[in-house]
Amino acid sequence: MFDEVLRELRRLDGPQKITVSVPSDVEGYFDRECPSSECRAGFRVREDDWRDKVRDEEVFCPLCGHSADSQQWLTQEQAEHVKKAALALSFAKTGPARLMDVRARLRGSRRWRLLRARSPRRPAPALPTRPAER
Repeated sequence: MFDEVLRELRRLDGPQKITVSVPSDVEGYFDRECPSSECRAGFRVREDDWRDKVRDEEVFCPLCGHSADSQQWLTQEQAEHVKKAALALSFAKTGPARLMDVRARLRGSRRWRLLRARSPRRPAPALPTRPAER
């Protein structure tokens, strides 16, 4: 029943790399959090210092000394933001496959004929135009 979705999931199998931006605040600082479950200390670091001075392979907590790679230092809120972005991307990538499966499932059924008969054809929305220059 979900052949297209399964095919798309197999195609996406394995680690996927996506880029999700975590913006700095108005003063140019990032919030960071120690990934050690015993510590979880929060601190702020300038965005340019994090980019230019911190090694990606190993970052040390200023309070407990715990070390981890630079990708592990997100706050809980930032980690949740990244997780939602990844889920949204996976949902978008499987959307066409889900639609194809639903259409294949309903095609030929009474419900499909009713849906097609009742769904009005909507014209494409008009694109906004720029006011004429004077």
